[in-house]
Amino acid sequence: PPSKKARLRDAIEYEDLGESSRSSAPPLSLSGADRYLQGPSAIQQGEYATSQDIRQASHSVGQEMGGYQPDLPNVLPSSLAASVTGELSPGGVLMQAGMQQSLKELIPKELQDELHSLYVALAELLRHFWQCFPVTTPALEEKVVRMKETLRRFQNTKMQPFQDKLRSQHLPTNLTDHLAAMISNAERKYAAWNKKRGGRP
Repeated sequence: PPSKKARLRDAIEYEDLGESSRSSAPPLSLSGADRYLQGPSAIQQGEYATSQDIRQASHSVGQEMGGYQPDLPNVLPSSLAASVTGELSPGGVLMQAGMQQSLKELIPKELQDELHSLYVALAELLRHFWQCFPVTTPALEEKVVRMKETLRRFQNTKMQPFQDKLRSQHLPTNLTDHLAAMISNAERKYAAWNKKRGGRP
């Protein structure tokens, strides 16, 4: 019966898988269609090597390499060359003079002690600062403001004179970069917290 055939057709045919009668592509019009049938042609005629030429060249190179004898005058023996390479490598005998002194040798003992004291003091201040977070009580709020001011004073009264001392002795001032970075992290945290609470002093 026709209804059964229609139900069967509906069960096995899908509209989205069927052939589309409409084509969205524009029609193709070729001018000079013979060029498309013959394939690409060389822009200019030149000499091409045949497979026989390539085999002959390969054989010729093989023969030349087989009879190669190095003719290098005044070449170092391999043991001496290896020894010289070792001496010129970092840590070798000839590289000792060019190596930088370690910071321990470069920085006087009293400045090393002062830098150590700065680290200890700043670590203690930052411990108190970070313990304030999260700021959940008015007492913690007051303490975090006080600690931020203390960190600023520490930077001005302790770190800055130490950096000036390093400059006056022509020593690298980047010794305090890590200290400055730790203070900078604390200041960013304080600024974010202060902004969240509405920027009250």
